[in-house]
Amino acid sequence: MQYDASSPSEYIESLDADWRKEKLLELRQLIPQQDADIQETISKTKDIAKTRTNEFITQAISMLAEGKDISC
Repeated sequence: MQYDASSPSEYIESLDADWRKEKLLELRQLIPQQDADIQETISKTKDIAKTRTNEFITQAISMLAEGKDISC
């Protein structure tokens, strides 16, 4: 993480006002609409294996192979 923030809100406040912040704020609103139990956290891990990013990529590839739209 580029900024030293202790909460998601603090991190977002520290971002430059550009398209990346705008898109992050859009996603921040969309995700809880899908599952109200999702808890927003900050993770400063550099251990990619702990982020479960590989699971996300595997799921996206599977959906793409099924012909589903995975575009953002």
